Amino acid sequence: MSITTACSTSSVVLPSSCPANNAKCQRNLDAQTLTYIGQHEAALQLMCSDPDLRDVIGEDCASW
Repeated sequence: MSITTACSTSSVVLPSSCPANNAKCQRNLDAQTLTYIGQHEAALQLMCSDPDLRDVIGEDCASW
């Protein structure tokens, strides 16, 4: 997919798909997609919703 604006063309790379019923894979791809579109806080919030990742990410998850 390409997005054309006034003087430039940007390609949007969509992540590959996950196996059926693989919630963690889908969560990771959703967070990656959110990051691609500039929604870094939303991606972090999504990743912090997993208790195991919240422990690893640490202080960045404190507000979630």
